[in-house]
Amino acid sequence: MSDMITVYENSHYKISHWPRGTSKAVIVFSSGGNLALAQPVSEFKKSITKYNVSYIFFQSKHLDWYNNEYAVESLKELAKISTPYQKVFAMGESLGGSGALLFCRFLPNIYRVLAFSPQYSCLPQFCKWYGPLGAVDGIFPKYTFAEYSNEIAREKAVIIVPSRSWEDDLHTRFFKSEGYNTVRLRTAEHAMARFLKNTYLGNYLDLCLAAFFDTKVDFCEQTFKSILHPFVEDSWMMYRRWIGDMTYKYTHYLEKPSEKCISEGKKATQSSICPYSRKNTVEEDAQLAISGPLTSDYSFHTDEEVDPWWQVDLGSSHNIKRIRVFNRTDHSEWAQRLIHFYILASEDGIFWEEIYYRAESEIIGGLFGIPLDKQFSLNARFIRIQLDGYGVLHLSRVEVFGDEIRTNLSNKSNI
Repeated sequence: MSDMITVYENSHYKISHWPRGTSKAVIVFSSGGNLALAQPVSEFKKSITKYNVSYIFFQSKHLDWYNNEYAVESLKELAKISTPYQKVFAMGESLGGSGALLFCRFLPNIYRVLAFSPQYSCLPQFCKWYGPLGAVDGIFPKYTFAEYSNEIAREKAVIIVPSRSWEDDLHTRFFKSEGYNTVRLRTAEHAMARFLKNTYLGNYLDLCLAAFFDTKVDFCEQTFKSILHPFVEDSWMMYRRWIGDMTYKYTHYLEKPSEKCISEGKKATQSSICPYSRKNTVEEDAQLAISGPLTSDYSFHTDEEVDPWWQVDLGSSHNIKRIRVFNRTDHSEWAQRLIHFYILASEDGIFWEEIYYRAESEIIGGLFGIPLDKQFSLNARFIRIQLDGYGVLHLSRVEVFGDEIRTNLSNKSNI
């Protein structure tokens, strides 16, 4: 964008403009400062040049979330620069996402706003959630804006956020409580634009921007949920449970099974290994889930792939009565990777039957917390744990309980 010209600048903000002779303009709010929590210009710059719009970049030189004496003046100047355009779009990520929402107060006829991972507020009580705002907890002597939400933004914006990031999830709940269009994705990645640009299914940032700039598309929550459906998280119960040594051990919650453990000593395998795997082959690595001790760490680790799995071969058909899955509990973010998954059963290792699907989004425990403990009544030789979608599978332990099915030979006829 060599045609960008600086049209306004002070010690806190810089406004650059690339007029392209169009009736539409997009304002991209970016952040700066030495922490560089979010720099959407770097993510959006190449992606948006294909659209027939003019560009205005609003750069924050400091990570102060618009809490300074120049904020109001600079946003008013930005509104003047954008007024000649018939349709004005605004977008940004993190600090920039908050800025895009805030700007609606200064340009009431703004057309659309697309905000990635915005913060609802940076007041002290919003800076204690172990996320990006922790770096600015209590450092502002005065606040220009108590929050970035406003009535105009509520009507004009779609917010896209990670559901597995503690701070982002809490900010999102405030936006959602006010009626914002919010789309939550199954990731802990705060840098949402980068995540969308590099998904395993392709560049979803381009798909989002195409819908954003297409005035014929219904700009709403459902549209973006349809576009991003492989990654959408609908559950709001991500943090209903907790794991790790802040909870009691699993024996506090579960009784010792009366059934016999039939998985110990059997052979196991998995879909892949990676540099984090404990062993050098899929068989050796998978074996640790049934032969090693239960710890808070993982015993095996697949590669990052579509539908990774782990399975045990019981050697012959057994009557399966109970299956326990112990998640790793050394870190909540890593434990969240075990969210939606299947338990499959097979007699021959070729044809598989789904016997359980984990649709809930609560964290499953392991050594600490509440492991998955499900009862069954079925016959199978193979049991498989398979993640639903793209990711890694790493568990601490898997236990299968039941009885071997013995063939009765005493009824053979004497001929």
